[in-house]
Amino acid sequence: MSPATSQPHPETYAWSARRWFTWLGLAFFAQIAMLWLFGERPAPRQPPATFATRVSMLDPGRPAGAGDPWMTLSDPAIVPLSGRHGYSGEAWMHFEPVPHTVADWEDRLQILAPDERQLGMALIAAIEEEPVPPLRIADTGLPAPVLDQLVVPALRPPEASWLERSESLHARPLLGGPALPSWTRAEILTNTVIRLAVQPDGTVLTASLLQSCGLAEADAHALGFSRAARFVPLPPADPTEPPAPTVFGYVTFHWHTVAPNETATTPQPNP
Repeated sequence: MSPATSQPHPETYAWSARRWFTWLGLAFFAQIAMLWLFGERPAPRQPPATFATRVSMLDPGRPAGAGDPWMTLSDPAIVPLSGRHGYSGEAWMHFEPVPHTVADWEDRLQILAPDERQLGMALIAAIEEEPVPPLRIADTGLPAPVLDQLVVPALRPPEASWLERSESLHARPLLGGPALPSWTRAEILTNTVIRLAVQPDGTVLTASLLQSCGLAEADAHALGFSRAARFVPLPPADPTEPPAPTVFGYVTFHWHTVAPNETATTPQPNP
């Protein structure tokens, strides 16, 4: 056989239109059959359950007997109705109580009459066992007077003027300073009170008069003494810590008063 006759002609492999439609139809029906065999089928619907109880909604706008048999019901034993004095359920939710009988007490209450001979016997027996002596206040003597035992020390004026610091300045004593003088006056002077603001280095920042002693010269001397006073400075603070604050306090000048016909005493140094 020659090579020209052994090879098939290309036109022998072409399908006709009838053949194409036949195979497409078979494939379509095969898919329909598979869907029908393996497809999901709807479950059969169950009929709704029937209940003996029925709930009906009543329309208050409809007239009674207008095609609705429930509108004509007015028996509270069938339909629970509401009223002015409560709910009608008590008419059909009533239970009979269990009968229970209680035996009656036949004996009468008998109160025993008191025995007059026994009245007060318990009190008399208690008094006889523990006799109490009579309280005779008139027989006791008068106590000793207390005023005779009190010793009142005589109030003596100070022998020299002196200075008193408040609690905030107790830890800051004064560094020297002049002595406080005595004042010649017919009447005793009261105290002079000065308010101070002391800085950490011991110097006085401000000084103001709070209470006068009655003598302007003594008050002026107290102000000048307070402004020139120097207290013990505080130790140097750590650079990492904040600086010490200014301390506020009071100093009280207790003045020594000398009568005009007496000689003033020598001033004493300040504490």
